[in-house]
Amino acid sequence: MKQINLFTDVFAISLLLAACGGDSVLSDPAASSRTSLSETEIEGLLFMREEEELARDLYLDIYAAKGNRLTTFKNIPQNAETQHAEAMRLLLEKYDIEDPSTGVHSTYTDVELQNVYT
Repeated sequence: MKQINLFTDVFAISLLLAACGGDSVLSDPAASSRTSLSETEIEGLLFMREEEELARDLYLDIYAAKGNRLTTFKNIPQNAETQHAEAMRLLLEKYDIEDPSTGVHSTYTDVELQNVYT
């Protein structure tokens, strides 16, 4: 799996938490002009966008495979994973980075994530 350095992890998680918390760097349109991202940070955001979708898809698949009996596996992707993926999409939009999401369940542009799902 791709390795992302600690700084990138902390940076991206901080952005994610800010995006989910309402009082966000996303609400300041000038923020993107004041901040530029390194290639490593961009790669981290791209990876996390699809990783959140992968998590959502796996939870939904487990829910379906268990005959829809495990409601936790329905609630987690609908609530948390979808919100996380959307937060990543907003960050990609903010920094004018093309979204790698295919929008199709179980299909990912990142080859390593596709292999994990498969």
